[in-house]
Order: sequence, then C-alpha cells, then structure tokens
Amino acid sequence: MKTILKKIRTLVVTVAVILFSLQVFSQGWVVYTADQLPFNANPPFTKVATPPPFVLESIISDVNSPGNNLFQFADTGHGNCYYKRPISNLNMKGKGFTAVIRVKALNPTAYKAICHVDMRIVGHWWDQMVLYPATIKLNYSATTPVSLPVSTNNFNTFRMTLDTNSNVNVYINENPTPFITSSSSKVSTATFVAFGDLWSDTGGTSTSFGALIDWFAYDSTGTYAPGQGAAFPGNITVDLFTGITNVQQSSFSINPNPVANQMFIDIPDNLVNSDLIVNDILGNIVLKQKLDKITTMIDMSNLPSGIYITQVVNRYGNSISKKIIKE
Repeated sequence: MKTILKKIRTLVVTVAVILFSLQVFSQGWVVYTADQLPFNANPPFTKVATPPPFVLESIISDVNSPGNNLFQFADTGHGNCYYKRPISNLNMKGKGFTAVIRVKALNPTAYKAICHVDMRIVGHWWDQMVLYPATIKLNYSATTPVSLPVSTNNFNTFRMTLDTNSNVNVYINENPTPFITSSSSKVSTATFVAFGDLWSDTGGTSTSFGALIDWFAYDSTGTYAPGQGAAFPGNITVDLFTGITNVQQSSFSINPNPVANQMFIDIPDNLVNSDLIVNDILGNIVLKQKLDKITTMIDMSNLPSGIYITQVVNRYGNSISKKIIKE
C-alpha cells in the first residue's frame, strides 16, 4: 500500500512539474499597453531612478486613436531613469528572448535621444538599442549610429532579439530582414528587459531622452524575427513593412470614428486585397471583410455599442490595428 501511495505522489508531482513547465514555456508576449504607468502595470515594472527623476512621466490620450493611451516620458539626462522587469531563466527555453517597442520622438529638438531598450542574459551577453531622432545604434556592439529609414516624428515598431551566442538583431516595422545584425561582447550578471533613459551614452556622456510610447512587449521563450513566434494581441497597433514601403498608422484611416452605422476604411495601394477583421473587446471576431479597393464601406449597424479593434491583415500575415467606438 505504501508503495502505491508513493507512486501516486510521484505521479502527482511529475504532472505538476509538467503543467508548470507548459505554463512557463507557453507564456508568449507580455505586453505593456500604456494604460497606466509602468510601475502600476500588471505585472509591474521596477522603476530605477537615480536623482533627479523624470522631468515628465504621465499617461495621455492618443488624439489619433480614440480609446488608446500613450506613455510619455522625458529626462534631462542627468539621472538613471528606466523601467525594468526580471525574466526567469526557466522561461528562456529558446536560449534568448525578444523585445518590441512602438514609439515616436516626444520632441526631437528638445531631447537628443528618444529611448533605449536594454536586454540582458545572466552569464552571457547584454546590449542596448538606443533610438535617436534620426539614427539608431547598439551600445555594446554596433556602436556607430546608423541613419534610420523612417521618420521618428511618426510611430514606428522596433524589434530586438538577443541570444546566448551573443547574436543581436534589430528589425524596423516588422521587416523580416534585420536592419542591424551584430554580436555583443558585454557580459551580463542579470537577466532582465528594460526601456527608458540610459544612465549615460557610450563613453559616459549624459544624454537627454524624450519619448511617446504606445506599447512595449517581450517574449522570453525565444528569439523571434517578424512573422515568427506567437502573434501579437489584437488590441495593439503594429507598423508594417509590406515589401514595398513602410505603412504607418496614418496610412490606415477610419471615418467616422466614433461610428453610428457605416464607416469607411481607406488604405494605400499596397494594402489592397488585405483582410479587415473586427474584434470585440473579448477578442471575438464579429466582422471580416476583404478590402479589394482603396476605400471600402463597412456596415456596423448590426453591432452593439462599444469599443472594437479593427485589424488590416496583409498577405504577409502581419496586421496593423486601430481602436474604434461604435455608438
């Protein structure tokens, strides 16, 4: 009898370990959507701030997307102000991880830089992607700033991957071809991901930072290029590279918004024949339609009042999203 009970206990423990592992390894994207300050998010980021603190740190409404919020921050560059979240090594089955940020310059004439994304793997490597109004660089590998192919006066999506072999890749607007490919030699003593303001730029020069952040996301299960890994949640906007041009959020317009019965979707030529998908706030698909011309009328009269997420999905499987309000 004791032998049977011992086997049962062993089986229960084994199943619990398997279920825990599946939960950890299936984590996918963890997304901060700027609906509250990072240190109030769930789970919260730790705010690291060596005096003086941020000169600007607040949540504001996105005037171009009703119902969406943005996190704005700025620092004069004299302090160490950023948000970090530790990552358990148990999650890193892919021997590396991925971070993505959708951001624009707050005021390129007032601040020398926009923001940085910091990725570290304990006992291995770390690097920092630094965004400036017209250039981008990696602080510990590709240290020479490279001219950006996009305007930071608009929102852009920047993806960074780091693995235990020291490989670092940077992608812009989900273009599957890396914009920067490098190899870091900076050894890390911790595993975490962070964004915000650097203590100092390469060489110890203090730099001012200012950014508007739409969202920040990371996936600790592996290093994923655009199109790989789990899909982004439907409630965030992703800037797309279509193979012809970079499509910004402004290229996908909805009028009117809020909408009572009918709305009109306007898309650029290179998004014609994409799919329009409308989800409710629970993620259920409530409407799907082919966009076979530049302007398409969408009948919303049968949908109840509320907030919806519209996605335009191109032939590469990437999507750009906007929130709409149905009256």
